[in-house]
Amino acid sequence: MRKKTEDADYYIQDLPFTDAQEKKYLTVVANYIRYYGQRARKCKIQYYTLSVLKFLTLGAIPVIESAGVDAFYPWASAGAAAVSILMESIMGLWHIKTKWTIYRDTYNSLLREQRKYAVKRQGFCRQEFDKFCDTIENIIKAEAQYWKENVRSSGKKEKDTTE
Repeated sequence: MRKKTEDADYYIQDLPFTDAQEKKYLTVVANYIRYYGQRARKCKIQYYTLSVLKFLTLGAIPVIESAGVDAFYPWASAGAAAVSILMESIMGLWHIKTKWTIYRDTYNSLLREQRKYAVKRQGFCRQEFDKFCDTIENIIKAEAQYWKENVRSSGKKEKDTTE
């Protein structure tokens, strides 16, 4: 069976560990990679599911009207339009596409750094490990900072519109 290169442990599983701290930290990084990968997949599935439902309900409106269903059930085309608007509202409210992009970018960045570290590391090198730790921390910090700025900016928008 072929191993998946996207697996969080793929690049580090065969590394000879001489330091318990290194092994523990790489396990933590692998867990972060799994977390962001799962979140990205979940958001992707939600985005595509809601988009397909939206397109199907939008496509149903002309079919309903051309088939004459609206003569017997006048609420049918209005209901299809309402469902379509609901799907778009849910996607906008939950920021599914934005989350998907952020989680995917963070996942790819962590995986790239893990891969670079595994390739560079042949024997244990404390400097290389410290540099790896700093890079990983900066990736996580940048993702958290992005969310913090978005929450603040969306809060300011809401306050401005209510005043």
